[in-house]
Order: sequence, then structure tokens, then C-alpha cells
Amino acid sequence: MPVKKQKNESEVLFEEYLRSQGINDWEYEPQIAGKKKRPGYLLHFGGIPHVFEVREFREDTIQVQEGPMAYESYPPIRQKIDNAREKFREFKDFCCEKALTTTELGHGQEEAADDPRAKN
Repeated sequence: MPVKKQKNESEVLFEEYLRSQGINDWEYEPQIAGKKKRPGYLLHFGGIPHVFEVREFREDTIQVQEGPMAYESYPPIRQKIDNAREKFREFKDFCCEKALTTTELGHGQEEAADDPRAKN
């Protein structure tokens, strides 16, 4: 029997958001017939299946140095989007969405990132 991984804070927040919007027809990391990879979430909304990947950014993972410094936040965000896009390659017959969430001191802020390249 496969071991279920513990959901991260962003996944818990995403599920709370879905329930708050009255969306209850969803599955977490479902096995989909004919697909090798498992999406983070499969939602059935308006009779159309949607797959979601939820990615979390934690401020405590940023390495802070003493003194003046510049921090380029774009590359880690781009990497998470690219990873999700790679996972979506075999789901071209589904609506594919990404939810990027930042967490700070236990509080989440959700931002949707719709990358048209994910549909290519």
C-alpha cells in the first residue's frame, strides 16, 4: 500500500479555498487512466475536468546574507512554473491550472499563475 505524503500548508489552504467556494467534487493526487503522472488535484467543474498543481514558496527558504545584497525572486518562481508545465504535458486534454502560494509565518497568500505555455 503506497504511503500518503503529508499535505503542505499551501495544499491545505487550497482545499479550504475550494470548500469555501462550494467546490467539493475534487480528488487529491488521483491516478488517471492512461497517465503516468498524478496531478496535484483533479476537479470536475461545469462538467469539465481540471487538473491543478499547487506550489508553495516559503520565505524561510530564502538565504539571507549580512550586508547589502540583491535577491532575484523570479528564477525560483519560473522553476516552479516550469516543473508544473512539465507535469502537465500528458494532460493536454484537460484544463490545466497552477496555484502558486507563498507562506509567511504560517499565513498563506494565494496567487494564480496562468502560463499559456502549459497548454502547448
